[in-house]
Amino acid sequence: MSCNVPLDFAIIVDTSGSISRRNFKLLLHFIRNLVDGFQVSEDHTHIAIIEYSTGASVQLGFNDLPGRTLTKNNVYDIVKRIPHKRGKTYIDRALRLANDEVFTLKGGMRDDVRKVRWFARDINGMSRKAVEPPVRDHPKCQAIVAAYGSWLCTRVSTILFCVNIIS
Repeated sequence: MSCNVPLDFAIIVDTSGSISRRNFKLLLHFIRNLVDGFQVSEDHTHIAIIEYSTGASVQLGFNDLPGRTLTKNNVYDIVKRIPHKRGKTYIDRALRLANDEVFTLKGGMRDDVRKVRWFARDINGMSRKAVEPPVRDHPKCQAIVAAYGSWLCTRVSTILFCVNIIS
């Protein structure tokens, strides 16, 4: 069963040293399963992927797989190639990159669909200051739960999974 609601869905991946090699492999496997739950196509869910560590980079933009090339298998191939950089953990850089380059019309964002940001990261050392300013600064942010700013979060062991719905 998959979600057939059209979304612009950004996956923000912690590639820092706070994630062990074993847990990084598990995280990539989890992301693959997450993508599997969506109907990925030109008319349905578009996927973007941002990795972050000391820096942040877009691994897949919303317009990088146009037309029929936007498939789960092509997204899986990109997930497999996400580098484990093992640097420091600066999620604020990834969130700013999402705001400045991914969730823009130039970045392939669609005006007429719901936008979602999702991330998972090691909870140790997570700073509330690092997450909230980029979320607050996004003009279309919408609080869904007063759980962590406008993020809905759940914790499994030491991994924090968060989702943020943008209008």
